[in-house]
Amino acid sequence: MFTAAFRSWYGYLFKKANLQTMHKVLEKRRSVRLQSTKHQHAHVHHHLPLLISPKSSGGRLLDPHRDAAVTSWLPLGLQMKHFRLLYNAEVHGRGLDRLYSHCERGAASPEMLLLVEELTTGSVVGVFVSHRLGVHQSFFGDHRCFPFTLVPTSHAFKQMVTSPAHQHAKPVLLKYMLCLPMMMAFGVSSTSSAAALELDEDLMRGKSDESDLFQSPPLVGGGVVEFDVGGVEVYDFTLE
Repeated sequence: MFTAAFRSWYGYLFKKANLQTMHKVLEKRRSVRLQSTKHQHAHVHHHLPLLISPKSSGGRLLDPHRDAAVTSWLPLGLQMKHFRLLYNAEVHGRGLDRLYSHCERGAASPEMLLLVEELTTGSVVGVFVSHRLGVHQSFFGDHRCFPFTLVPTSHAFKQMVTSPAHQHAKPVLLKYMLCLPMMMAFGVSSTSSAAALELDEDLMRGKSDESDLFQSPPLVGGGVVEFDVGGVEVYDFTLE
C-alpha cells in the first residue's frame, strides 16, 4: 500500500512539474508570436489566405497567411468554407475528455483539422479527419484522412490511390482513426501499432512514427518519435 501511494504521489509531482514547464514555454511562445506576426513569411503569397470564421478567436497554431496552402489539401466541398476554432487546450483545458466533449457538442461539420505543437521546437503537425473526433471502440474514418506538417515546412501526406489490379485483393482493415478514452491515433500501420500521430489521454505526450497507410515519415523531424505536446487545437468548417 505504501509503495502504491508513493508511486501515485511521485507521478503527481512529475506531471505537475511538466505542466509548469509547459506553461512557461507556451507563455513565452505566445509573447514572441504577438511581436513577430506582422513580419512572418512575408514572401509566401502562392495561395489566398485561409478563411477564418469571425466567431473563431484565440487560435495560435493556424496562421491564415503562412498556412494558406492548407486549403488546397482539403476536399473540394470544404475549400470555400471557413475554419472555426472548436477546441483549444490552452483555453478549454487539457485532456482527451475535454477535446471529445467540444468536438461532439459544438461541431458544424463532421470533418475536422487537428493541430499539435511539439513543445521543445515549436514544430506544428496535424491530421485532417473525415469524421468527428469522439470515442469509438474500433477504427473508423475514410480515405479523405491525411496527416501533414505545417512548421517548419508544410507538406500533406495523402493516401496513394489503389490501382485496379489491387482492387480485387483480400480486403485489409485501413486504420485511419482510433479515438479511445485513453488515447487517440491516426494512420496506424497495417503491420504494427506505429501511427502517423498518436496522443495520450492528458494531451501531454505525443508520438509520430512511419505510417505505411500514408507512406509518411515521422511528422516531427530530427528522428524524434516521442515528444512533449505544447498547443493542441481542433478546427471544424462552417459557411461563415
